[in-house]
Amino acid sequence: MDDNADLQERAPGLVAGIYARLPTQAARLALVLHALTHPEGPASELVSVETVSGALALVEYFRAHAHRAMVHFGVAALVQDSLAIRALRAMQACPGEWLTRSEIHGTLGGHVTAEALASALGTLENIRLIEQRTRSSGGRPFREARVPLRELNE
Repeated sequence: MDDNADLQERAPGLVAGIYARLPTQAARLALVLHALTHPEGPASELVSVETVSGALALVEYFRAHAHRAMVHFGVAALVQDSLAIRALRAMQACPGEWLTRSEIHGTLGGHVTAEALASALGTLENIRLIEQRTRSSGGRPFREARVPLRELNE
């Protein structure tokens, strides 16, 4: 949890608020686990390393699932970049299909720079809302992106 502050700074939208609460939640979970381990007299025993480790494992589980839960609150809870939101909506219209950056660019009206689109898609990939790959069809390699079907079914 030493790097929680760094992760919090890089976290998008509401997820940063969740990360800010994780150290306190870890302490609370440690106390709950300790009380469950020693129900007769938790105050008479020291909190063990195993208990703290268990609490931290639970907190990391919650961290790992924060992005997946926020999806249900809407993409704006995760992303503050309007281009990223527009690109995600364009890709959600073709669920599970790999779309080239040119196709996404065209759907967005063709008025965004390649760098801005690459940045927006990178943001979406970092928070696991999309996946990207590089393909080659005999010529120059090109990038594709899609909304994974697993995200649509959950």
